[in-house]
Amino acid sequence: MKSFFIEHKSLIIIIACALLSAILAIILAFALADNAQEIFSPEYYFSSALGSSNESNISVESTPIIPQEEAVQPLVITSPSKKDITVSESRYAITGTCDPAKTLTLNGKEVERLASGEFTIEVELQVGKNTFVFECDNQKYTYVINYKFTVIKAYAPYEKQSYEAGSSFVVVALARINSSSVTATFNGKTITLTRQPYEEGEEFANFAGTFTLPSGNETNINLGGVKFVGVCDGATNTYTSPAITCLRDKSLDGSQVVEIVANQAETFNGNTTDDWSRPTNSYLPKGTVDYRVGGIVYDASSGNSYYTLRCGKRVYIN
Repeated sequence: MKSFFIEHKSLIIIIACALLSAILAIILAFALADNAQEIFSPEYYFSSALGSSNESNISVESTPIIPQEEAVQPLVITSPSKKDITVSESRYAITGTCDPAKTLTLNGKEVERLASGEFTIEVELQVGKNTFVFECDNQKYTYVINYKFTVIKAYAPYEKQSYEAGSSFVVVALARINSSSVTATFNGKTITLTRQPYEEGEEFANFAGTFTLPSGNETNINLGGVKFVGVCDGATNTYTSPAITCLRDKSLDGSQVVEIVANQAETFNGNTTDDWSRPTNSYLPKGTVDYRVGGIVYDASSGNSYYTLRCGKRVYIN
């Protein structure tokens, strides 16, 4: 046996070395497999790239998401547009908008709003100065509304006018509905103006009347202005319009013939000065010819002018 080992010593050493190499190869293969699993795992990449918190100054922290606050809607007053105004009516509507999540007060009382933050407040005014203070958070606005008690708010004619001799014109005063007296004086004559229809809740209505200019004048005549006087609750307002000129009377040149030039001409009652259509007033066809009676009829409030025809109807003047 000894001689066998001696005779085959080289072969035995070669075989032993081969077995040892095979064992080492198997051990190395298992080691590499474990490393490969670690290297190709996501954890390996993150830990390799960022390093351990114990071995590096670089740390990975999650950034918290901070919700952004919604923009605060500021307090905005849309009406009145100025902080100090003067009005002639006893009621006024204040409008605006404000953040619905905030408390809004007017003179210390909370203001109700829509979900959008919009609000409308109708306030009763006293004659003179009325102060309104709005507060919301750190915003504070003060508005002053001066209520001037006015009997006549507007009137017409409000500018210089020239009318033909013998013509009629309508004057209008926008005055308080409960006025005890509204009159207009012109060319030495005073006429009580009649209140016209108005909408419920209004404080002012139109008061209208008609004047007829003189006729037979050979030249133009300056008749002065129309004087308006309104009386209400002990207060009196007086206004005078610019001058009215009565033009030379063209009828002195003889009768004038009027021809309808529109395809269909609307007609109105000749004994009125209003602009109301009535079922009894027929349209006149183009080419109709009639004589003009008297002067032109003017409506100062609407700016319309009319001829009165011998048939008793009024028609627009183009």
